[in-house]
Amino acid sequence: SYCLDAAKKHKEIAPEIIRLVNESRRSGEPIVKPMAYEFPEENYETVKDYFIFGKNTLVAPVLEKGHITKTVRLPKGFDWEYIDGTIYHGGETVTVSAPISVLPVFTKIEI
Repeated sequence: SYCLDAAKKHKEIAPEIIRLVNESRRSGEPIVKPMAYEFPEENYETVKDYFIFGKNTLVAPVLEKGHITKTVRLPKGFDWEYIDGTIYHGGETVTVSAPISVLPVFTKIEI
């Protein structure tokens, strides 16, 4: 079931969440950030449907019922690895497969 899969994923990333909480306590930086907060020079002020988790993870949930793809404009200056292993270049707008069983996540790769 999707709920069980989500709970397993949450357990898998729990150490990273704890690390981010401790880092946030020291720095005062939020853990979950709007795109414009992390990339202020890239005109993300109107983006409300994807966000940065920590410093290296872009999370782009599908919010429209029945949609099975997600379109995201990736921040410049980095390559981004999608959860299926595909590498995309920053500055590109990409549409990825995102059926209900998939949470679209991109991981920043320093160039």
